[in-house]
Amino acid sequence: MAPRTLGLGAVTLTVLPSSAVSERRSPPPAGRPGPASYHVALYSGELAIHDSSLAWAAATGREGCFLAHVRLPKALLPLPRERADRLVGRRLPAGEGIAALVANVLVALASDSRPPRPADAARLGTVVLELITALFAHELELELEDESGHPPVRGSLLPRVQGFIRSRLGDPGLCPDSVAAAHGISTRHLYKVFQEHGLTVAAWIRQSRLERCRRDLGDPAQCSRPVHAVAARWGFADGAHFSRAFRAAYGMPPQEYRLRTHGHTDRRPCHAPRPPATPGNRPPAVPGNPPYAERVNNRAGIANDTPARDRQARTRSTADPHHEP
Repeated sequence: MAPRTLGLGAVTLTVLPSSAVSERRSPPPAGRPGPASYHVALYSGELAIHDSSLAWAAATGREGCFLAHVRLPKALLPLPRERADRLVGRRLPAGEGIAALVANVLVALASDSRPPRPADAARLGTVVLELITALFAHELELELEDESGHPPVRGSLLPRVQGFIRSRLGDPGLCPDSVAAAHGISTRHLYKVFQEHGLTVAAWIRQSRLERCRRDLGDPAQCSRPVHAVAARWGFADGAHFSRAFRAAYGMPPQEYRLRTHGHTDRRPCHAPRPPATPGNRPPAVPGNPPYAERVNNRAGIANDTPARDRQARTRSTADPHHEP
């Protein structure tokens, strides 16, 4: 089986069959490096996380199994870069939990020999990105629990508050005071609940809104929805503030994110149709307006009255029997 590369929007899946060799190596990029990206490789029942800027090696295991790896730009991962980088080099068992979901999706995509339609490919890329984001977030949360020495209490106030916030992200008036009042606690106590988990209320609301906007911008089915409408849907009343917050969170403006996740190479918004081709950049004909050539003739003083010319021709033919029409 020959190597295959499958483009899923901004995400790339590569399927490489193994051979009798026990290890494959990826050297550091030579020359001008490309965009920083993570590689999540599946082989021998494990998921391994690599960095495109570093050399990495992967044992492919027994002969006949395949090596599949996903490349996704770091800028698209909605997690702090310094925290996500801590997972580079880690190997995770692919038989349980979120890692098993990621592995099953990669196996299904790698096993299908039929390339998906472009719109479906972009959607599948969003699914893969969401799963890998969940995998990274899960591992980082476990890491924080190990550092603190105690996991969050099951059924505590924080999950209920976060669920309440998620259900009202589209409300521009959502704020710590309104959240605290809805749960019958003081705003100060609400701050303490979030601080115990290394979070702040306002930052968590903002990040949750940005994450919903990021999902909508990456969805081809919502390609015709303007960026400012996506922002307003999730509670951002100020478009300029939304653009600044999105760039700070994901390293690029929202419109550029939309183009990259949909696989566009030009700067034209995906919802804007290309202008119709008109010879010589002439404006297209508009109902009620004469054609372009007729308007030019009229400005030059040339009559363009077809009925008048017909009447003149009939008059000449009647007056002159030798006239040939």
